[in-house]
Amino acid sequence: MDFFHPSSFLIHPSLLPPLPRTELYLEREAIVNQLDRSLRARGLTIIRDKRDLGYKGMIRDFMQRIGAGNCVIVVISDKYLRSKNCMFELVEIAANKDFADRVFPIVLPDAKIYEAVDRIAYLKHWEKKKEDLNAELRNLKDLSNIQGITDELNDYDRFRNEISNLMYIIKNINTLSPDILQSTDFQPLYDALINRMGPAWAAPKPASSYSPALSANHDLPLGSYLPFPRNAIFTGRVADLEALSESLLGGTEVGAVINQTITGMGGLGKTQLAVEFAYRHGYQFKGVHWLDLREVQSFESQIALCGSKMNLTNFPPTQQEQMDVTIHEWKTNGPRLLILDNFEEYNAANDILSALHHSNLKVLITSRHTNWSAGLGLRRLPLGEFTSQESLEFLRKYIPPERESDTNLENLAKHLGYLPLALELAGRYLEKQPRLKIQEYLEQTKNALAHRSMQNWKVEQKSLTGHDLSLAQTFAQSWNLVTDETVRKLFITLGYCAPNTPIPQAILDAALGDAADACDEAISELTGLGLLKEGPSIHPLLAEFARGLEADNDALKPFSEALANLASSTNQSANKAGNYALFTPLLPHLRGVAESAEGANLEPAGTIWNEIGFHIKTLADYAGAKAAYERALKIDEAAFGPDHPKVAICVNNLGMVLQDLGDHAGAKAALERALKIDEAAFDPDHPKVAIRVNNLGSVLKDLGDHAGAKAAFERALKIDEAAFGPDHPKIAIRVNNLGGVLKDMGDHAGAKAAFDRALKIFENVLGVDHPNVATLVNNLGGVLKDLRDHAGAKAAYERALKIDEAAFGPDHPSVATDAHNLGMLFDEMGDKKNSIFYEQRALSILEKFLPSDHPYIQITKKHLDDLSK
Repeated sequence: MDFFHPSSFLIHPSLLPPLPRTELYLEREAIVNQLDRSLRARGLTIIRDKRDLGYKGMIRDFMQRIGAGNCVIVVISDKYLRSKNCMFELVEIAANKDFADRVFPIVLPDAKIYEAVDRIAYLKHWEKKKEDLNAELRNLKDLSNIQGITDELNDYDRFRNEISNLMYIIKNINTLSPDILQSTDFQPLYDALINRMGPAWAAPKPASSYSPALSANHDLPLGSYLPFPRNAIFTGRVADLEALSESLLGGTEVGAVINQTITGMGGLGKTQLAVEFAYRHGYQFKGVHWLDLREVQSFESQIALCGSKMNLTNFPPTQQEQMDVTIHEWKTNGPRLLILDNFEEYNAANDILSALHHSNLKVLITSRHTNWSAGLGLRRLPLGEFTSQESLEFLRKYIPPERESDTNLENLAKHLGYLPLALELAGRYLEKQPRLKIQEYLEQTKNALAHRSMQNWKVEQKSLTGHDLSLAQTFAQSWNLVTDETVRKLFITLGYCAPNTPIPQAILDAALGDAADACDEAISELTGLGLLKEGPSIHPLLAEFARGLEADNDALKPFSEALANLASSTNQSANKAGNYALFTPLLPHLRGVAESAEGANLEPAGTIWNEIGFHIKTLADYAGAKAAYERALKIDEAAFGPDHPKVAICVNNLGMVLQDLGDHAGAKAALERALKIDEAAFDPDHPKVAIRVNNLGSVLKDLGDHAGAKAAFERALKIDEAAFGPDHPKIAIRVNNLGGVLKDMGDHAGAKAAFDRALKIFENVLGVDHPNVATLVNNLGGVLKDLRDHAGAKAAYERALKIDEAAFGPDHPSVATDAHNLGMLFDEMGDKKNSIFYEQRALSILEKFLPSDHPYIQITKKHLDDLSK
């Protein structure tokens, strides 16, 4: 990696009718799924855009409806505050008065609303949006018929004018952190909502509605067939039971045919949910009839079996006649609840549902398949994992509070991905092992599927629903349905990705290589079988299962090679565009693959860790970058030996992050080693050598060896001018660094000429708003300051600050550099108030990223102390 140095102290790399008071409005995606289930389970009606904004619904009208709501829960993130639709929603809420009373905010960690300087970044974001759109409008020759565009311009103006006040109000509302809210299953939020709406809304629903409490015992109607007992420790699923009740028992159009599915991966408890629903509500039907459709060919015999349990008079002897008589009785004497359990042959759905087509027959299907044909008209209930609270309540059926704390049980639930079957198997095992501590069990189950508790332990104690008591066998039922080799390869490969994290398209394409054209179909099949989640993403236990299918790293080796190339090319693109968010979606998956590849002693692991280090160093995670570079170095030294050019790259990058951390002696030793390796491997005038010489010069400059630094920068410049010509970006790096040392040596004219030359090259190659341009503008500002051109220096520093805030956000060391330089300039100009403001901002940023004894922190603190005298 090639670095260049700033001359200051851091390296850049409504009118609507009133709504019912029980309706709550819920927005954002990351945390809302758990919150949605939790509040619905308590009997509140939740209005949510993802579910309630129908196809072709008008987004603006829906947002206005939200704005008029009596209680609006807003999950605020950095992305929310930069989103047009979200900001429209927020200002609509405010427009309907009593904003602080009606809004219930949950502020995610990345939403920077608590410091004034941070909130300014959001003002600038909307100012820039307005400026950009205005600029495009000025380029139009004809300004007629642009109503939609002017509306958007007005929105930007509205957001800019109102966002600061709204953020200030929200920051002064006492809120709990998302972690605390989730750990309490949102109880404080629920209490606040009830306080707002009045205690009447906390009362149970009327008797005609679904009650979340376990209903009183009712016998199933005579003639029913349900071969499973009721589960005495059934836990949670209140919202799901309510949804089934609304679908199968709610008021519907006369003659309507209702076919309802419960879908999801193996181990979620789909059959158990259907059984529980039948026991709670079976008395509301003329009969409950269970059909085991694991073998779809048994459909007729299953109906005949149900008929044999109904004590029908003159029940015929042949199966076909028995089926005909049974279906006739169902259709003429209803309503009936038919449970089609384990119905996986969706190709047979047409025939089976046609045979059962009647308004008296309420069909409830359990299936791993989610991709049922839309033409079947099935109502869908995708079943998810337990919530954290449901998991805790369920595990408490096996493990009393005096044995283990809630925290330990929550750790266990998280470890097992909140999967009900896994929690059941763990609970059964721990109940019979009273001396086994959960912490020990967690250690034993690092590879959960291999532990005996997950492998038919005490198999004689059968499951109430007759299902497998082996996680691997449960997952294998879906896996065995996958026959296409491309689909199988994709599933195994994605097992190395980060679980429960959306997998970007670039990684999916890398996983399939030459077969990438088949990606969409493969994803559809895997999600349809419950082996992947929508997104797509993968459950942690399914990821472990997928990795267990691997032999001799047949999938991991090419996948790690492909991701090493993807990481490298993405870093290059992000660096060139100055848009480091391009890399962010890849990061958790790169970490997962790097961990596995490193464990398998695969060489691409070194490259991936190196690319991870480069990215997070750019984002100022210096400690994390150092750890990543150290792992890369260890891998590459083992793979190539200590004197290989690839090792020189790792040593070089490690040296540069040591410089960032203030360890200049360690940085110098590392860079001298990297230079020695490359001088032995390449010609002394090779561009690779120029990189090492340049970076060594940077450290020499920090150490005060200006003559050594100048000689190094001049050598690097000479090599690169011969190799690339006078206008290459590398020349800009060398000239910039040379300008920095000339400035330190008092040659201000020479420094200014160097910075001007470097800036011209970068602006031509990278554009005027690239972070590397900000570095050069910042450095030019420094020499203008030395030349007493305060107006020119101020303009330069302010331009650099604007670029860096747009590229990195308000909290980044590059922004601290700009703020510090402005602080120093204002001091020189006699403006102590602005000097203190910018230095305090710089210090608050630096303290987040650097150790307390770092020179940059000490410099800034000393200046603030001087200003206070």
